[in-house]
Amino acid sequence: MSVSVDIPAAEHDALAGALAASEGVADQRGQIVQDELRPQLGFHGPDFEPIHDGFSGDRDAQPIIAIGDPERDVASFEDVLRGLDEGPVHYIIANGRQHGSLGAIVIGPATLYLGDAYRIRPQLGWHDADVMDPPYEFRAEGGGHYRESRGGMDQIIAEGLSGGFDHSVINPLICGGVVVFCHNDQLSKLLPYLDGSFKRQAVCIWRKKNPQPVANKHYRPVMEFYIHAWNSGFHPRGALDDLDRQIIAMSPRGVEKFGHATVKPDAVMDKIIRNVAGDSVCDPFMGTGSTGVATVKAGRRFTGIEQNPAHFLTACRRIAASVRAMI
Repeated sequence: MSVSVDIPAAEHDALAGALAASEGVADQRGQIVQDELRPQLGFHGPDFEPIHDGFSGDRDAQPIIAIGDPERDVASFEDVLRGLDEGPVHYIIANGRQHGSLGAIVIGPATLYLGDAYRIRPQLGWHDADVMDPPYEFRAEGGGHYRESRGGMDQIIAEGLSGGFDHSVINPLICGGVVVFCHNDQLSKLLPYLDGSFKRQAVCIWRKKNPQPVANKHYRPVMEFYIHAWNSGFHPRGALDDLDRQIIAMSPRGVEKFGHATVKPDAVMDKIIRNVAGDSVCDPFMGTGSTGVATVKAGRRFTGIEQNPAHFLTACRRIAASVRAMI
C-alpha cells in the first residue's frame, strides 16, 4: 500500500509500513496481535485488551488501527509513525474493518479517524452534537488583486474546499444538535434542510476583526455564518452573556501556522463548544483539529474524521498537546 501525501518522507514511509503490517492484525476479539506488529507499533504489554469492537463488514476493506489507552495514556500519531521502542502505546483495536479509512488513533478522550466522512460518520453512531466546518460553496476562481490578497486560495481550490458538501452527512437520527459553518450562498439551501431535520435553529455570526481587504464583486467578507440547529433536550447552553449570536475574533493565520487555509479561531470554537449540549462531540470534517482542541479543553469526549493525512497528523499533534495540558 502506498500513501501519496505531502508529509515528511520518514513519516510517509513509516505510515505506509504500518498500514502494510496491519494486514497481520488478528480479526478476532481478544486475540494477540502478531509478533511482528508489536515492535512497529511500540506495543510491549503482555496482555491484549481491545478498547472497543471497532467495525464489522467487508473484510476486503482496509483494517482499522486504534492506539492508546484513554484512561491512562496520551498517544500521538507521530509516536506511532516513528516506531518508538517504548512509549504510551498499550492497546490496539484488532478486530473490524473500516470503509475508506487508513486508520484511527485514540488520544485521551479523543478518537480520530483518517478517512472519508460520508462513509465513516454513519457508522460511528450517536453523538450529542456534530460540529463541522465542511467545504464552502463559493466562487474561488477570482484572479488579480483578489487572489493576491486572499492567502491560501490556491490551496482551497486544490483541496476541493470551494465546491460545497453533501447535506446528508447531517443526520438528526445520530446527533441531538449540529453546528455547521457555511458560506453566505449556502444559507438558502442549508436552512430548509435543517428546518426539516431539527426542531429549532439559529443563524450565528463570527465577525472578523481583520477581514480580507477584498470583495471580488461582492461585499467584503467581514463575517462568516454558522447555523446551530437542535432537537428537544439539546438547546443552546451557557450563561446569558455567552448566548449572543455573534462572536468577534481575529482570523487566525491558518496556512502559516497549521498548513490549512480555513482554520477557525480558538475563541470561536471555544464559544461554540460551550453552547452545544451533551458530553460527546463529533466533527466529520476535522481539518487540523480546532473543534477537537476546544472539546478536550471543555472536558468532553471528541470524535474527529479527516481525509487529508497531513491535516490529520496536525490534528493529532494539536489534540495530544491539549490532552497533555489537561493532565
